[in-house]
Amino acid sequence: MHGCMSSASAAMVIKAKYGVRKNWMGDPCFPRTMAWDGLNCSYAAANPPRITSINLSSSGLKSDISSSFTHLKALQYLDLSNNNLTGSIPDALSQLSSLTVIDLSGNQLNGSIPSGLLKRIQDGSLDLRCS
Repeated sequence: MHGCMSSASAAMVIKAKYGVRKNWMGDPCFPRTMAWDGLNCSYAAANPPRITSINLSSSGLKSDISSSFTHLKALQYLDLSNNNLTGSIPDALSQLSSLTVIDLSGNQLNGSIPSGLLKRIQDGSLDLRCS
């Protein structure tokens, strides 16, 4: 894959890091009938299926925000609310140009909002929820 982590590989790393207790096995987008709980994919004809949303709210996640989320280039919606995430918000999330909503509310995050994310919030291309 030209040195890039696939959506399936990134999702499996995320599952392992947080001990996600969902039905996440195999490819998250194929076959469609085996779609993963809390995860949606795009099925554009010209592109292979890609993960577009992840909802892991209230899943008991602990640790920092995984850098593996940055490998999900088609991600539009990320809900990690109401968990026990700690540390700072990674600026690398600002590089996900398709991402329009990040919900990080109800966690133990610290530090300031990274400049890359602030710029996207100010230009209206991103809705960040973190209180």
